Amino acid sequence: MPVLPVPPSTGHDAAPAPVPVITRQPADALTMVERPAVFTVDVDGAPGSAVTWEQQVSRDAAWTPLTAEDDARFSSDAGTASLTIAGTTARDGIRVRAVVSGAAGPVTSQAATLGVTPLLGPPTSVLAVRGDGGLVIMWAAPSPAEGQLPVTGYLVERVGAAGVERVCAVPADEPLCELSGLSNGTRYEFRIAAMNRAGVGLPATVTAQPSRPVRLTDLSAESSAEGPFAPSLGAGALVRTAPRSAAAPARSRRRGRLLLAR
Repeated sequence: MPVLPVPPSTGHDAAPAPVPVITRQPADALTMVERPAVFTVDVDGAPGSAVTWEQQVSRDAAWTPLTAEDDARFSSDAGTASLTIAGTTARDGIRVRAVVSGAAGPVTSQAATLGVTPLLGPPTSVLAVRGDGGLVIMWAAPSPAEGQLPVTGYLVERVGAAGVERVCAVPADEPLCELSGLSNGTRYEFRIAAMNRAGVGLPATVTAQPSRPVRLTDLSAESSAEGPFAPSLGAGALVRTAPRSAAAPARSRRRGRLLLAR
């Protein structure tokens, strides 16, 4: 049971027990299946008050205490108490409220409603095109599911040894991320996820490495005729290669260069 901190005694005669005041009520929360939801209250005027949380599974049901068995976690700090519901599956529509208990009696907060929507899937048709010191990442919308809220945007993050870094946040109608300032020959990993009002969905991943475009006249006779666009991509992504000529190029060992058939 979270307990708000108590200031040290001043040595004066005991005053009448203060009545706790909830200065910030819990707000409705919207999340996706399997994603946590957080409710918060601010309490003033009654240091040392204990804060508990209750749930109501339907409008005509009784209020019952929330415990750890309900996948609920509790915390408090400097007059703020929070409830985190980790298991939101099958919790759509429940209501929660905080109960602040002090020497002057309990005070109950307003009720807040939990909304749970289907989880957004990963973006589809992910494509990375490499260039000189940069990459262009493109994708399509996730496969739709019944009850999902509309996609409002996409988040692109770079994953590296130092952690995760956001590199792009774009609206739903611009599924493209242009990156520059990268090192040629270095492999980069990115993840792309769709967003809506309920949060961020499952990510798709892609890896690619920028490189300087190769001119045909710079290729040796033993070189492949592959073009400059050949990133290594993660699961579900496509590989972009340079278009091939309808006629196979002729090779000349005499000069050690690749010549195009005439």
